[in-house]
Order: sequence, then structure tokens, then C-alpha cells
Amino acid sequence: MGKKAKIHPDWATKYREKGKELRFINGRYYLYSYSYKYDPERKRSVKVTGKLLGRITEEDGFIPSEKRSLVPAVNIKCREYGLSQFILNQKTIIERLRCYFPDKWKAILLMSYSRIKHCSPIKRMNDDFENSMLSEELDFLLNKKAIPTVLQSIGKDEFARSEYMKSFIHGKDFLLIDSTFFRTSMRKSSLAKGGYNKDHIWETQASLLYIYSKKLQQPVYYRLLAGNIRDVKALSLTIQESEIGDATIIADKGFYSESNVKDLIENKLSFVIPLRRNSSLIDYDGIETSRNVIEYNKTYLRYKKYKVGNEFIYLFRDPFLAGEEENNLVSLTISHPEEYNLTDVDLKKVRLGIVAFFSNLDSSAKEIYTLYKMRLSIEQSFDTLKIVLKADAPYMSDDDKFQGWMFVNHIAIQWSYEILKTIKKHKLSTSISLEDAIRRLSEIKKVRLGDSWYLAEQTKAELKIAELLLT
Repeated sequence: MGKKAKIHPDWATKYREKGKELRFINGRYYLYSYSYKYDPERKRSVKVTGKLLGRITEEDGFIPSEKRSLVPAVNIKCREYGLSQFILNQKTIIERLRCYFPDKWKAILLMSYSRIKHCSPIKRMNDDFENSMLSEELDFLLNKKAIPTVLQSIGKDEFARSEYMKSFIHGKDFLLIDSTFFRTSMRKSSLAKGGYNKDHIWETQASLLYIYSKKLQQPVYYRLLAGNIRDVKALSLTIQESEIGDATIIADKGFYSESNVKDLIENKLSFVIPLRRNSSLIDYDGIETSRNVIEYNKTYLRYKKYKVGNEFIYLFRDPFLAGEEENNLVSLTISHPEEYNLTDVDLKKVRLGIVAFFSNLDSSAKEIYTLYKMRLSIEQSFDTLKIVLKADAPYMSDDDKFQGWMFVNHIAIQWSYEILKTIKKHKLSTSISLEDAIRRLSEIKKVRLGDSWYLAEQTKAELKIAELLLT
């Protein structure tokens, strides 16, 4: 028979609060503090009993320990509150992390917090989350030496990572762009391979593909690949792995080639590929006088659409872009007359302000142009990853840690996009940047006086950001 649970009297259990445990020893009740720490050997969180707080009697209630009474009555601490609270408010992310990483979700939250707050490397993560209300609310600390082990464990758990990301996939509104690259110094790695970066410089790198949800307005699924891979098969396998069924691939100008297009069509993938202005596929005749017009963000663009084989060419002329480019060309005739003249400007005029796309989608011109603009949002996720999180040169010792590190950054990216969505919702994109919002949130503090936490004084800027993001 199983051991019966001990039933304690109400006068004793009423003192059992968060971070405090009741113990019945030799006929007496004692109250101890406790916390949780990650055990790398057991690969899960374990409870660690702390100091004796005091004893409890029915007559006198809680009697503080004599040793504890020697501590000054006013114990003042100050911890970051704003960013911690914002993260705790992201219930969907937290609940799904708890579901797929039951033994590691708290560790993931703390590491991701350190990445978004200070772009902290592993060796400095503890300094961030130990001074946050996040660790206080989670009642959890992660030993610095255990962090690499946790990252490796997350990296090995490919199923949990994939299922977590799939839980955000709904509907049919997904975009996939071709690879971006991470410079890396990893030596023993199947991901770190030599390849050319966007500046055509050969270096050791890893490749990253991201799937973006138009509905959620954020990246929902990523896949890490070897740095020397940039082909259609990788795009197709990423779509299959994510189980989204279908996605529109929005490539960059350098992606177009007859072989790539052939592979896309054979793999039954939808695509929109920008063309260089010297492409032989572009027919500029009539674009300047076209009566076909779309409106995008209060700008009116002339366009033309025609077929090349079974595919389509979409041609747009942006009047503001054309004016800016013409102005730049004319200025060059003045600053570099030996290289440029007005005749050259007149010859190039028909191409100024032109954006052209090759696609197998028979859609409206506005839809194609909007998809192109969406690429900017997708690229913003990479900018966030590389600039805000300074995540472009990971120094991991193996692929599993690299995969775990990437997942931690993915969670930080999700929080970043939640902040951006709130800023956009309140029409403050021109006055508050993502970096500014993170900084202002981090400046909102709580102080502990004795056993209670109080919100510290705030500036008007802090009050404003708290009102927007924490309510």
C-alpha cells in the first residue's frame, strides 16, 4: 500500500507560501525557504531546501529563527521588472514551452530573457536573470556551468523544438525566403561550412531559413542548414518539415536562374522572384504611360502584367523611386562629368523606379507587390536576430549546442515581434524603436523592502511604455 499523505493543521499550513515549505520534525513544525535549480545530471529541475526561517506553534503562530532575527529588519533589493513582466504576460509562448519542454521551460525563459535584454553571451547570462523579477517569479536559478548542458539538451531534442514551432502554424498565409547566413567559428560541425556571404566574401558560416506568418506578423518556423547549401531542395524540405502544406517563396534578385526556376516548378512551389533591370525577360514598352494603376501606402504605381511561357512578369513603376534615382544620376553628371552625362540619364530614364517580378502566381498586381513588401518584414526578423540580439557569430562547440542556442534566440525573436506589434498597434513606430522599447522596459524596477516588493519610481517615458506594453 502507498504511504498516506500527512495532513497538517490549518494553523501550520497557512504559513506555507511560495518559496516556503513546511516540515514536521520530531513533533514540531518548522518553516524553511526553498528554490529550484537545474541539475545537469538528472536533466531536470530539482528542489533545493534553503535556510530555516523559524518554527510554528498553534499558540504563538510563526516564531522567527533566532539567527534570522539577527538580520537587519529592512532588506532592500532592486530588480528589473518591466521586461520580466512583459515576458510573463506572453501566456501562449510560456504555456507551449511548458508543454514541449516540461523540465527546461524555465531555463529557456531565463536564457531568452538574457538574449533580448543585453544580448548576453553564455558567461554573462547569470548576471542578467539573477537580477530580474523573472527569476524571482519563476522561483528558479540556472547555474552558469549548467547552461551549455541545457543548450545541448535542447539542441538534441529536435522533436520538441519542431512541435513547439508547429503549434504556431495555422491557416495558409506563409512566406518563405531564401537563406541568410551566420558567420561561425565552429570547427567540428556539419553546419559550419565554407561559402560566400552576401558581400561575396568566402567564410565559414551556417545557413538559416525562416517561415513567416502574415497572420501572426512574425517568423514561426526556422531551419538551420550547412553554410554551403543554397538550393531549391532545401526550401522544399523546410516546407515539408514544418507541415504547413504550402508557402510562397519570396526570393532576392540574386536567386533568379533558369535552373532554380526549373527546380521550383518541378517541386510545385509558389514563388515571386525580383528581376534585375537588365533581365532579358523585362519588356519596358508602355510602362510609363500604362493606365493600369495600384495604390500602396498612398503611392500610386503604374504596372503591367504579361506572360512568359507559363509564368508571369509583373512590372511596377514607383514615381517617388524614379524621381530619387533620376536626381542621383543628374548629381553624378555634375560631380563626375568624365563618367556620366545627361544623355546617359535620358537613356536610362525608362528603367528608373522600376521593380519587376517573375512568378508562377496568376494574381492581382497589388497582391504581388504586397508580397514583395512583406519580404521587408521577414528581413526584419534577421535584422533583429543579427543586430538587436547580436547573434551573427555564435561560438558553439558542437551542432547540438548551436541548435539549442538558435532556439533560445528564436524565443527572444518572438518576444521582439510582440513588442513591435504593440508599437505598431499604437502607431508609435516612428517614435519608439524596438531597442528603445526594450531599454525602457528594462528601466522599470521593483524594490524589496523587508519581505515585500514595491514598484520603484518611474519617469514619464517609463510610465508611457509600461502603459502600452504591460496592460
